[in-house]
Amino acid sequence: MREQSDPYIVLGIGRQASAPEISRAYRRAARVTHPDSSPAGSASAERFQAISDAYETLRDPKRRAAYDRAHPPVSRPIPPVASIVRSSVQYARPGGQHIVLGSRRPPDT
Repeated sequence: MREQSDPYIVLGIGRQASAPEISRAYRRAARVTHPDSSPAGSASAERFQAISDAYETLRDPKRRAAYDRAHPPVSRPIPPVASIVRSSVQYARPGGQHIVLGSRRPPDT
């Protein structure tokens, strides 16, 4: 099994890419990794095959839709804004005076 099996990652495009963008990304990647233009080695041939497979999956609208249904995009949780805004660092000066760095107040609503 290949390490990078997601065709969007293999071609270096986003999920909203149009058909012309997919074609451009494939041509660019294929030109660089084609076994005839690269030094001899199996890594180049394997990479070129992965790029070709990714392009075959994404260029056909039916296959692309089937892939998108089977592999929904992964969303990462976003930390709440309040925890970012209210963070601050306090330092004490030798005279007992406190210095607060990075304190920002949340906007008044």
